[in-house]
Amino acid sequence: MILVLEDNKALRMVIRKALEKAGYVVKTVENGKEGLKILDEETPDLIISDVIMPEMDGYEFLKKVRKINPLTPFTFLTVKSELDDYDKGYELGATDYLTKPFEVEILLKKVEKRIASGKTLKEIIKEGKNTADLGKISPVDLIGSLKENKIDCKLIISSLAGNGSVEIEKGKIKKSVFDNLEGKNALLKIAGLNKGKIEIER
Repeated sequence: MILVLEDNKALRMVIRKALEKAGYVVKTVENGKEGLKILDEETPDLIISDVIMPEMDGYEFLKKVRKINPLTPFTFLTVKSELDDYDKGYELGATDYLTKPFEVEILLKKVEKRIASGKTLKEIIKEGKNTADLGKISPVDLIGSLKENKIDCKLIISSLAGNGSVEIEKGKIKKSVFDNLEGKNALLKIAGLNKGKIEIER
């Protein structure tokens, strides 16, 4: 099931119809408070949430989601003027952004990858799998989930675009490098990778 939070009724219906046509089971609500009621009963395979909503915005909702389930893939819907808030969303545990307006095809591609990524995450976090294909999992998903679950480890990233590593300790990133980049610049480069391999040293 995919849970969609969007206070714009027209957009909410567009997203619902597109996802249902693609074969997904979808539930839609107008804000975070309504979303939490759904989470009391079910665990979604993916959450798609607007950032600015009445009663409870997307950031507050995400904080509460992460306390309930650190592994649920979470995608924010945002407009270009909110791009500066990307870092805030990622720090709270968002795994992706979809900028409005968007094409339905892009929505469906992101949904497919997020759900596949969520399955791989469960294998890594719960079953101890120590390798991952960047074509099947987002680096942001992986790093965010390892932080949320406070798993001390070192990620070794190998790709055609370059090589790097991320060290995580007690739920925080201690060091990140990618070729000649370090810190935030390295993480931004790693976040954009969609081909290659990650090895997880625990």
